[in-house]
Amino acid sequence: MKQIINRIALLLVVCALLATASFAQVKTKTVTFTEDVMVGSKLFKKGTYKMKFNQQTGELTIADGNNSSTVSARLQKRDAKATRTMISSRLDGEKHVLSSITFRGENETYQLTEGTATGDAASSSQP
Repeated sequence: MKQIINRIALLLVVCALLATASFAQVKTKTVTFTEDVMVGSKLFKKGTYKMKFNQQTGELTIADGNNSSTVSARLQKRDAKATRTMISSRLDGEKHVLSSITFRGENETYQLTEGTATGDAASSSQP
């Protein structure tokens, strides 16, 4: 009888841990910048980076080894799935500042909400 109670308790703990992990809703993607771009206060040279978005906290992190930047963002629904990956930036002086990322095949856009004042917009995309 004691073994059955221990197994049920262990099963409940495992279920609770799995439920907590599923609520975190952290999306991880790979993003390639075709030009140098500012994310928050850090400059990312053109290249491929790891992107994480935490839906609960609204934080988007771009990282590559030692270089990482976390900014506020939100998911914005699209009317249809994107036919290509699009990375939008705006000009701030002579620097391109990341403003949104849309991945091919998805119906959501990662819209940066931190430091996205209106300005001249420049957009780059990937196939």
